[in-house]
Amino acid sequence: MRQGDALECLLFNIALENVIRDSGIQTRGTIFFKTLQILVYADDTDLMARTTPGLNEAFLNLEKSARNMGLVIHQEKTVYMYSGKDTTLHQNLAIGNYVFKGVDNFKYLGTMVNKMNNRSVEVNARLIMASRAYCGLQNHMKSRNISRNIKTFLYKTLIN
Repeated sequence: MRQGDALECLLFNIALENVIRDSGIQTRGTIFFKTLQILVYADDTDLMARTTPGLNEAFLNLEKSARNMGLVIHQEKTVYMYSGKDTTLHQNLAIGNYVFKGVDNFKYLGTMVNKMNNRSVEVNARLIMASRAYCGLQNHMKSRNISRNIKTFLYKTLIN
């Protein structure tokens, strides 16, 4: 199938749902009431655990189930972030044959996530993106060939 085909997305979601169920990861509730949480949207998956052994077990179960379905985990695209007081856990994480790079922040579904849960990083990143978009439209904003209504519409679109 071609990438972006609607049927491809549907079939992938069905396969991924089966992988998660076969892995035995409990999908009900939140991390506040259990030791492991999995978030999945399309092909972006986020595993959160209260303990490193719990994370190891969940990842190995998920990887085994994915392999049985013919899916592959890309080690290069996968990162590990520890959020807590213990500073010894900021290094890379080895699980089975995989070694995941330890990071202080990463982008998940277009939003910057950091270990201190500091939203100013995300706000600054979005301000920079809006500024770049606006500067890219400077010539259009100065053009006399574009009506004021269109310019106002473009400006409001960038602000929101």
